[in-house]
Amino acid sequence: MKIAILTQPLIQNYGGILQCYALQTILQNMGHEVIVLNRTYNFSYKQIILQIGSLIKSVILKFILRKKNKRLINPLLENYRELLEYNSPDPKRVNSFKKQYIRLSKGLWTSKDLGNYCKQNSFDVIIVGSDQVWRESYSPCITDYFLGFLSNKDKTKKIAYAASFGTSENPISYEGIKLCKKHINKFDAISTREISGVKLVKELFNKDASLVLDPTLLLSAEDYIQLIKEDDSVSEMPHDTLTTYILDWSHKKKKCIDGIAAELKLLNRNDIYPDDSSSYSFRMKSIPQWLASFRNARYVITDSFHGCVFSIIFRKDFAVIINNERGSDRFTSLLRILELEDRIISVDDKESIMSVLTTPIAYANVERKIEDMGNVSLSFLNRYINESN
Repeated sequence: MKIAILTQPLIQNYGGILQCYALQTILQNMGHEVIVLNRTYNFSYKQIILQIGSLIKSVILKFILRKKNKRLINPLLENYRELLEYNSPDPKRVNSFKKQYIRLSKGLWTSKDLGNYCKQNSFDVIIVGSDQVWRESYSPCITDYFLGFLSNKDKTKKIAYAASFGTSENPISYEGIKLCKKHINKFDAISTREISGVKLVKELFNKDASLVLDPTLLLSAEDYIQLIKEDDSVSEMPHDTLTTYILDWSHKKKKCIDGIAAELKLLNRNDIYPDDSSSYSFRMKSIPQWLASFRNARYVITDSFHGCVFSIIFRKDFAVIINNERGSDRFTSLLRILELEDRIISVDDKESIMSVLTTPIAYANVERKIEDMGNVSLSFLNRYINESN
């Protein structure tokens, strides 16, 4: 079948890119022809205001607080987001993976572009997901992710796979919910990757949803190791390396992580995003290098959902610092399903930290649960893709 995936824009986001790659790969392995709809950010007044605020903040940091490594980009330029992305440190390392491994459509800037492209290409199935596609502040146009760009008469099969709200509370505005309610019935099947997502779909839209795994967990460690092997720039790390993947640093997190490194007697640090990652000297890792940072680590500390996922995939002992701003329920739901809630630490709770450091993970039990949930997830995809309308 000819299948289109609609996910969030694939900017410099390791987890977002890899979940898209994983879903595309799974569908291709099933024998389908797959393309990813390249939905790109369009402009709104709200976005412009936020971007001007970001510029003002950068000016203050650069010229008043003398942070010379800050970049200044005109937020009123039409290609502001592209410039922001391409002015990030060494983006070619990430973009080359997208070019090589993800089959992207041309840029689709508006809902009308999406609708016209789908009509012209006559897809058999459109799959919305995964990642936080139903978190309004993270998506270019929330109604797109409820298929508002398709007419009610459209015969394409429509599936939501592992769609995420990102939080346990409704993240969609009152106006957005009213619009999305008009389109939710277009879906032939709905699934979410969080337990709370199943509940929210019922509460907000009076629809049933299945619980499935994030697509990254449907591929094996060997699948990702093959990607690592295909990149000649990947090098081995010393065995006694602590890998950190911290998206939002703070003084307390830094102090906590320094203490854990000392406690575990890990002499080498691999900070994927260092505390000063805005510096011109910082170079982003390629996707295979990022994967290798988890594969080769002795221990992992992260405040990222996909940092947590890939620690599990590579069977690493790890600790999770919940990142409330980016959505805590993504962590707690997955860890609850896999009975790994005890890997969550508080930076102020030395007792919880010591408990995690001294308790290795029984991965045989974890992998049985992933296998069981993986079978449910693949059955969901197979059933609704192949089921007659």
